[in-house]
Amino acid sequence: MYYVIENTLRECTGPEARSGKKKQQYVAVLSPQEWQASREDFELGIDMDIDAFDVHTTKAEVNYDSVTGTFAIPDRKNIFGEYQKFAFALDEKGIVFIDPGDTVTRLIKKIVDTKKWRFPSLERFIYDFLEAIIHEDLSLLERYERELDTIDRDIDNDSDPDITRLNDIRCELRDLRIHYDHLIDLAQELEENENSFFKSENIRFFRLFSNRVSRLFDLVNSLLDYAGQI
Repeated sequence: MYYVIENTLRECTGPEARSGKKKQQYVAVLSPQEWQASREDFELGIDMDIDAFDVHTTKAEVNYDSVTGTFAIPDRKNIFGEYQKFAFALDEKGIVFIDPGDTVTRLIKKIVDTKKWRFPSLERFIYDFLEAIIHEDLSLLERYERELDTIDRDIDNDSDPDITRLNDIRCELRDLRIHYDHLIDLAQELEENENSFFKSENIRFFRLFSNRVSRLFDLVNSLLDYAGQI
């Protein structure tokens, strides 16, 4: 699927997305097979090929004429379950997601359904995409806090506390902390803008996202401290 970044994301054809008419930037969502078939059409300067089936972490890497990277996102409904994995490549013209599943499609659908931009840009789209990943995490962490409160009260009242669940919460929080740490690193890599792909006035979006994730990171640390005291 292809989109151009206008006041909203508008679905279009591949040739239209890559044409650069009116200096419009694009978003492409491709399967690994589609990427292999059409990668040369994007004219991205990539040092090494992208393997969306070999993703281990969330990161961004600067190439000589592109930024490439991967996402490994824990399932918020099952932190111990299979991570949602995909890759990306971008330059000043737009961003290509290479996704063997439907994670990117679902995140972009949220953006299509809810976002309308006064000043559309690739940077703003990336911010909204990243924000969609963590959108419900504050509520998730609040649920962990309530669970810890319940276990703590059960211990105080000698009411058969769920120690197994306590240990699971500790492990899940540690996994989330690693995930947030990687997201912060990715945002900081984009903010450095080493290849000057991004407009200087829009770099603030990456800093804003990094600050948001840093607050979640700090909250996870507080919950881990709380869990360690129970």
